[in-house]
Amino acid sequence: MQDPLLNTLQAHLKREWKWVALRGAAALIFGFLAIIWPLAAVWSLALLWGAFALADGVFALMTGWRLHKRGARWWPYLLFGVIGVLAGFLTLVWPAITAIVLIYIVGFWALFGGISQIAAAIRLRKDIEGEWLLALAGVFGAIFGLLILFRPLPEGVLAIAWLVGFFAIVTGVLQLMLAFKVRKD
Repeated sequence: MQDPLLNTLQAHLKREWKWVALRGAAALIFGFLAIIWPLAAVWSLALLWGAFALADGVFALMTGWRLHKRGARWWPYLLFGVIGVLAGFLTLVWPAITAIVLIYIVGFWALFGGISQIAAAIRLRKDIEGEWLLALAGVFGAIFGLLILFRPLPEGVLAIAWLVGFFAIVTGVLQLMLAFKVRKD
């Protein structure tokens, strides 16, 4: 027997596919900017990442709020949104400090964001097609976060900029694929 809330969530995700697509587009833009201008000061990367995390968090909160208003499960979006907004806000308020700890902020953000995406995909696995895209984005994010946290590259600001850029591009592509898959179904 299917959970009626999951049926509702599937219908709501289909209606709210634009927010998922917007998150993917923001990730793509950020990723390309990080790759195109990798030698810009860590300060610039911190500000770019802060703006991206803030925007991504706001988009996730909007999705969660709209799902909540319709009675669907919304807490994974709320959790991811709050993490993104806090990380983005702190980055924009204290960019000099953030430049020093940017590697760790990105690592924790990717790890916890990936875990929340995996949790959402597991919950939706029987009710929507294409949930593997969300799970894959989550796995990719969690692995990326762990690599950053346990193998920081302090000597390679350029390498970090490219890693972050490629992470954002892959995540953005997967989010766009999920958005259009949900819209189509």
